[in-house]
Amino acid sequence: MTFNHSIRITELKKQKQLDEFSEVVVHCRWQLKSHHDDHPEIEKTFPGATPFQVKPEDLAENFTPFEDLSEADLIKWVEANASNLPDLKARHEKQITEEIEDPFEVVNDPWNHEDVAVSTPPIT
Repeated sequence: MTFNHSIRITELKKQKQLDEFSEVVVHCRWQLKSHHDDHPEIEKTFPGATPFQVKPEDLAENFTPFEDLSEADLIKWVEANASNLPDLKARHEKQITEEIEDPFEVVNDPWNHEDVAVSTPPIT
């Protein structure tokens, strides 16, 4: 089975100033979407968040100005820092596989009964 996982960045938090560096990304919200290539209609999503441990000494070697960052850059950071990402992908794969292999569908409240008056049995 071939699964497809994608991450989309939904929000960034940046620190205005950290030593001589400005607009340093310190936190990221993202969304993981997963589906099976043969069943794209079955999609699982998970909203996640990842803080970045940012130290001025690390920035001195490897700082990218905020205006030069791309979503691909942030996705790489999430993949490197979100320790729960492999487990989330595996959970999505399991849930999708179960839906593909399960031949049954549960139909909740197939006939909406909201408009049917509930009668009280007569007292005898």
